[in-house]
Amino acid sequence: MKLTKKTYIIGGIVLFVALFAGFGFFAVCGPARFFHGDFPKHFLKKIDKRVAKLDLSETQRKKYDEILEEITSSLAGSMGERKKSFTELQSELNKENPDIKALTGIVKHRLNNMGEFMSENLDHFAEFYNILDEEQKTQLLKRMRKKIKRFGKIFSRN
Repeated sequence: MKLTKKTYIIGGIVLFVALFAGFGFFAVCGPARFFHGDFPKHFLKKIDKRVAKLDLSETQRKKYDEILEEITSSLAGSMGERKKSFTELQSELNKENPDIKALTGIVKHRLNNMGEFMSENLDHFAEFYNILDEEQKTQLLKRMRKKIKRFGKIFSRN
């Protein structure tokens, strides 16, 4: 029984250190190292590039632009929340005796918001998919299947 308790404690400590090592890495490198500037603009540019291949009609384009506007707003809010969380985390860590409960609370809050954010964006994807005609849906599904197949190969290596 004690071995199990020790395992959980050690596992928790390792997870905690890994989380903060990741935060530290991003603090030092910054998101610009990965996205060469503003992440939302980078992300939206990638979406636009892929959607351009679908050759949307004028009606579809208008609806797509509405969806894109909602995504842009959501991304901006998420980036603001992420910066706020990171500032709170950094502030707590800079204290002489950081409160571990406060630190884990900040991370938990951010993780909860992340699930909500992802769910909202999946809804946007479904909305976008529903404006496509059959040929466009086929193109999109073909691309998705190709990506899933590639990820399947990555995960099956272990």
